[in-house]
Amino acid sequence: MFAPANPRRKLKIVNGYETFLRVNALPINPATGGVSVDRRIDSLKEYLTERFAEQLGVEEMAARVNLSPSRLAHLFKRETGTAPREFLKQIRMKHARTLLEGTFLSVKEVMARCGFNDASHFVRDFERQYGTTPRRYRTHHLERARRACSSSRQRRAEPANEVALRRSEAGSDSVGVFLSGKP
Repeated sequence: MFAPANPRRKLKIVNGYETFLRVNALPINPATGGVSVDRRIDSLKEYLTERFAEQLGVEEMAARVNLSPSRLAHLFKRETGTAPREFLKQIRMKHARTLLEGTFLSVKEVMARCGFNDASHFVRDFERQYGTTPRRYRTHHLERARRACSSSRQRRAEPANEVALRRSEAGSDSVGVFLSGKP
């Protein structure tokens, strides 16, 4: 097999081969109108989405898709616009937000279920992404839900109150008239 002695030439061949594969072997992505993501990167993104709670290093991620850590970082950044660890952190943050909104788990339990080891880093990163701490986020979310629930109850109660008022003003015989809307 042909093996060039010059490392730069070898790098050009590898990059040329990757470009060839990307242009000729990958399907068109209808969402972007361009070439779809590299299948290795797409595969890794799916893997990270499924196993976000596990402690995964860049070396493990790279081995999963048969790339060196530096090549993975380069390809991942080029295809997604972010580094692999940052992508993983974003998935974890979205899941943490979902758990805070939909469960009564403590912040520490949410942190652990999302794969974070250090509470201070979790709180700091959550605050950077969502503008508030996890505890305040949950409190604010619950308060919004309570207000929405109480306002919908009031809206449902108002028509019934109007019917009762009309019933008492007109007498019980004319209830059907007010409910049907016919005089």
